Amino acid sequence: MNLVRAERMLDRAQRAAEAKGVAMALAVVDAGGHPIAMRRMDGASKIAGDTVVPKARTAIHFGRATAEVVEAARKNPVVYASFLEASESRLVLSMGGIPIIDTDGAIVGAIAASGGTGAEDVAVSEAALENDQQ
Repeated sequence: MNLVRAERMLDRAQRAAEAKGVAMALAVVDAGGHPIAMRRMDGASKIAGDTVVPKARTAIHFGRATAEVVEAARKNPVVYASFLEASESRLVLSMGGIPIIDTDGAIVGAIAASGGTGAEDVAVSEAALENDQQ
């Protein structure tokens, strides 16, 4: 994962958010959960900006889309509450984070969108991954 690739993803995500008419915060993190690139579109809420990196980081730590993590947390709330406590607010249970998987199957980062409905956040993150060139 590098800055050029991350910026291309954010460009695609921003276009998708604009097409939906939703101002969002967008972020790409590396395999360690460290931010590579982040954008907060004009009009995006402050909370979207605060949660987008933790959302991407959550996809990294669980190795799956945060929509799946949210569903698992519904079934095991005490376990997932303990994960959030242990993470010291570095993770969040919110839809819209998706791992970035290289051709060899390794997770090399994650993309996240925040500021819309859960479904909008997921759709924008998915759009960011379309036609991704490693």
